[in-house]
Amino acid sequence: DPNVKFAEDPIRLIRVIRHAARAGFQIEESCQTSIFKNGELILKASQVRLFEEIKKDLCSSARLKILRLLGEFGLLKYFLPELTGNDGGLLSERNALSACLARADEFTREGHEISPTVIFSLLAIFITSQRLTVPELKEAFFEMRSFPEELQDSFTHLALPRKERQRIEDLVFLWTRVLGTPAERLKPGSLGRNRYLQDLIWLMRCLGQDQSEA
Repeated sequence: DPNVKFAEDPIRLIRVIRHAARAGFQIEESCQTSIFKNGELILKASQVRLFEEIKKDLCSSARLKILRLLGEFGLLKYFLPELTGNDGGLLSERNALSACLARADEFTREGHEISPTVIFSLLAIFITSQRLTVPELKEAFFEMRSFPEELQDSFTHLALPRKERQRIEDLVFLWTRVLGTPAERLKPGSLGRNRYLQDLIWLMRCLGQDQSEA
């Protein structure tokens, strides 16, 4: 009985979605009904375990499909409500975030490892800017002067560890630094010593930017 299973461990709600997305199978009707019925149980799950499960999802090669399924089954609103606004606009085909996540999925299927910091940073960039296209969000970040403060309004329902939040801030700051600096004024040696350089390259690749810009 899925109702009993989900009550025993609400994290199973997330795992069913992940397995369905990754394996491409249809969740049986009784289980679908149970997910809709018991979705709120996820609030009773350990917040640390929930974060670890979401991190697994964001490291998989089916990120976009998982997030969309979590939204369709009404689970996303409990831990990433920022992605559900405007009828799930950030995950719709018309938003560039979908293309960025699809690009990340393809890189992972090719055997590349993309850190969760890169994906959380990608989400944070779109959440804080609320823009549909990459050029629009670039322009928004040129005008933004308080990203750390803006970030505090992101992931408020997810137990994001302080160190991870700091890594996200540092990576996005580095990205905005590259965006706002003419190529001839960048110091390759300085970037080369930056511990976030590899993550920066993957962030830019997911955004569809030429990695030579980094």
